[in-house]
Amino acid sequence: MLYLMPTQRCWVLAVRAIIYGVCCVAWSCANPAPPKGGQLDKTPPKIIATYPPQRALNVLPLFIMLEFNKFIQQRSQVQQNIFLTPPLKVEYSWSGKAVYLNLKEKLDSHTTVIVTLGTQYSDWDGNKPEAAYTLTFSTGSVLDSGVIRATVETDKTEGLTAFLYQLPPNPDTLNPYTTKPKYKTQLGSNKTLEFPALAAGKYRLFVVRDEFRNDVIDRGIDAVGIATDDIDISGDTVAETRIRMEYLDDIVPPKLMDVRVHSARHFVLRMSEHIHPSSLRPEYVLVHDSIRVIDSVALPRVAAMHLDPNDPSLVWCYMEKSLQDSIYRAVKSWCIQVTRMQDSAGNYMESDAGRLCWSLTDGIRARKETQIQGTANAQFVRAHILPEASQALYTAPLLSDSVRGVVQKPRITLLFSEALSPTVTTAVYRSVAWEDEQGHTIAYRAGLVQANALLLEVQTPLAPSVWHTLTIRTGYLSSWSDLPLRDSLVVLRFQTDDARDYSSISGVLVDSSATKNMQGKRAYILVLEAINSSGKDISADTIQLGTSTENRSLSPYVQQRFELRRDTEGVWEIRNVPSGLYRLSVIVDNNGNGKYDKGSVFPFVPAERMYVFPKNILVRPRWMVNDILLVVH
Repeated sequence: MLYLMPTQRCWVLAVRAIIYGVCCVAWSCANPAPPKGGQLDKTPPKIIATYPPQRALNVLPLFIMLEFNKFIQQRSQVQQNIFLTPPLKVEYSWSGKAVYLNLKEKLDSHTTVIVTLGTQYSDWDGNKPEAAYTLTFSTGSVLDSGVIRATVETDKTEGLTAFLYQLPPNPDTLNPYTTKPKYKTQLGSNKTLEFPALAAGKYRLFVVRDEFRNDVIDRGIDAVGIATDDIDISGDTVAETRIRMEYLDDIVPPKLMDVRVHSARHFVLRMSEHIHPSSLRPEYVLVHDSIRVIDSVALPRVAAMHLDPNDPSLVWCYMEKSLQDSIYRAVKSWCIQVTRMQDSAGNYMESDAGRLCWSLTDGIRARKETQIQGTANAQFVRAHILPEASQALYTAPLLSDSVRGVVQKPRITLLFSEALSPTVTTAVYRSVAWEDEQGHTIAYRAGLVQANALLLEVQTPLAPSVWHTLTIRTGYLSSWSDLPLRDSLVVLRFQTDDARDYSSISGVLVDSSATKNMQGKRAYILVLEAINSSGKDISADTIQLGTSTENRSLSPYVQQRFELRRDTEGVWEIRNVPSGLYRLSVIVDNNGNGKYDKGSVFPFVPAERMYVFPKNILVRPRWMVNDILLVVH
């Protein structure tokens, strides 16, 4: 057995301690992590030290260092979220909590360098930074000092990147669809962003959900928020702006996918998406024989159209002449050409996207005309409530039996599964009976608003809080083929609302923008929208009147959206507002088209200014809401 002297034992223990210490240090460098155990750390990561120092002058560093206050979970996330202006080639290395950007090229003299660290990374506990971090320094004696700050209105902050372009002498040549921005940063969880150390000049700002991370705006793929104007920077200007993040534009036009023949006089077009009802015009649909031997004057023409009540991508078409007419006996196949139809986003069909041909099979040709027309028997589908023609449209629910809170001047549409006869209005008053709870007959007007939709509207407001009965007997009505509809009886009961309980909201509108005195068609549109029909979950920011916590539920059958148009600032008032919870906003309508325009990326059109009042407004029965101050910046 080998024995060591005490001095030798000390040397061995010392060597073991050194080796153990070196191993621990090496292991910690390879796997940096916080100690386990204890409460979860919820503090966000942030930068606590840099090299060069913040706003340093006359420096020519060989590397740039950013040190965090805690360990980072995935270092690659940090590296992907670092943006340099001007663009520089770098290699990354790490030491503990610090990341090093080793420069692979020499910096130019008299240049302001901007290093921006975005927000799409997290620490070991999953915490993300509150805002992007920017380090600025200069290789010369002057540091550019202009600043652009922006607040972004969005429901989802993650994944948003700000693109900032310094405008060329001819700004119209800037195309963000193909040009990468000189400056980039990311939106923080506090919905703000900042570009510091900017040189004097004019800038254009976009906020982009850059799906491909290719630093350009991909049309139809990337959602974009556009600033309300270009931004001038001179000297140490601090410019502040707001950007409203918009949903992704639908730029895909509709296409004709299929034709389904129901009879010799009507067929159904299956489109690729929902069609806007305003674009249903018979002259947009041309039916002709495939070899084009029939004269255009003799061709069967579409006389009426309507959307399918259950699927707005299906378009029902009805022709003046039957395809079984004697002059068409030799036709074995037909073609259809559809043009100018629009989807719900307003996109027009392309010229080559609406042509199809089909064969008329022997089975269909052998049917008798009366049998084919007999398939057009329609049935009553449902009733739908619309607001008064003078009021802004809102989405109203279907009118079912025994509902309450219907407006005192309702407009009710009766929808049918197929088209009605053009002369059906003469039989409406035999088919539809409208009475109050005392049995008194209610006078109404009736007319076709679509080939399958009858509109009923009262001539005078109904009595408040009174039950009414609407009785529809479909057997008195006839279809497009002039055959009677299947006889059935539909009875709907509803109670009117009491407009005497309605309230008003008033206040003062102030425009603090320096550009408000520019010439043009500018107008201010105040928009009041219901946001909570049940009256529950009222936030602490809600304006409430009185001390009562009672909140009557807003009826879904009353008006839920109000618009007030003004040409000047000053006092305003919105009247006849049902009780409920509302959101108030104001649009600066620069072009006078009566709606909010979110702008265009290229050719560039700035977004219109829009201000949303920061508190929800609770309207109670017969309580006036006063002194609302709307300040538009």
